[in-house]
Amino acid sequence: MALETMIDFPCRPKRDLGGGDLRAGTESLIDLLAVQRRVQQVRSSTRPDQLTVDLDVRVMRMVDGDALERVSTLGRLELELTALESHVPTCTNCPANATRVPFGCSVPIRFPIRKSAERWLLDHVLPPDTLGGAICLETLAEEEIDGERTRDFRTRGWVEAFPGLSRTLPKNAYGKSELTGDELLQPLLLAKGRLAPWQSLNVLFWFGAVKVDDVVPKSLDEMAKVTRLEPTDRAKRAKLALGPVESDEGILDVQLFLKVLFVAWVRDVDVFVDAGG
Repeated sequence: MALETMIDFPCRPKRDLGGGDLRAGTESLIDLLAVQRRVQQVRSSTRPDQLTVDLDVRVMRMVDGDALERVSTLGRLELELTALESHVPTCTNCPANATRVPFGCSVPIRFPIRKSAERWLLDHVLPPDTLGGAICLETLAEEEIDGERTRDFRTRGWVEAFPGLSRTLPKNAYGKSELTGDELLQPLLLAKGRLAPWQSLNVLFWFGAVKVDDVVPKSLDEMAKVTRLEPTDRAKRAKLALGPVESDEGILDVQLFLKVLFVAWVRDVDVFVDAGG
């Protein structure tokens, strides 16, 4: 089971899967990719002599903050996946492909969200005396983020660390002595709906994760120039700056999530997030 994220780039596969309706196609593609991961998991973890078309398979999906289960058979699920086959070449070469694999506009955040991922995110938020760190704290204050939704996810076992993690902050203008994982995860991973391009950029600023002309913007003027970049200039001048790629699967999930935000901002499209409550 995973929180599903997708770059909402208009494309032929989504139109085809949705019968001309992009929104329906996005939801259909997310469902099919969840089925694909589940089938791959079953095939890799089941004895070969038990892999029959009649094998019962449970598929779990997050919908509006609730875990929903449906039971099908391996054969039926694999038949559903044939709808993806003709779209593989188009998706592999799509400009919104963040991971350079088929259907790389979609990156799942697998549950439970690992303790290592929560720690990595907390450690990589810039200090509050920097603009990126101040933007993070300002966003949490403006949106009145209290971490309640994240705590609910913890009680359901969908976030690994219990209790949640935190990071001590130096003295700052917001009077916050610590930043908690509950606060940080809520707007990043557990919101239902869409992140507009400016919101994706806002989150990337928190982590100093954008370079323009090979420089991380630090001053207010430099950041303002980044926000005014046209999409054609973003693609030419901006780079993602996350440091080394991690081998830990939980950390890799959140790094890929930030890459999705970056690609969506560059292409000037929303990120669709399928979870919440």
